[in-house]
Amino acid sequence: MTGPDPKRLAELDALLRRGREALATVREGGESFEEWGSGRPIVWDQAAVNRWKTDCLRFLRERLGEASEPYREFARIVGSAPVLWRAIEPGLAVLERARADLSGS
Repeated sequence: MTGPDPKRLAELDALLRRGREALATVREGGESFEEWGSGRPIVWDQAAVNRWKTDCLRFLRERLGEASEPYREFARIVGSAPVLWRAIEPGLAVLERARADLSGS
């Protein structure tokens, strides 16, 4: 039996870090975006969040397969979020669970 693939775990760690960094860009302020239904202006780095989402979907599809639970769950989360930044925290939870599965912990 082989152990966890260090390259795959490093890729997941990078995606987790980038997701946390993207989440850190979300803040109240500005006039560009309004959180749905709240009336409060919320701004975030849309490009960083979109790149993170795309890279996560690619990683999960290529490394675990489209039939895998992490891929299907992540795709469902990002597909159903009323605004994409709201998908970051639940998306991070999916990645953390996938990492734990891959590392055997």
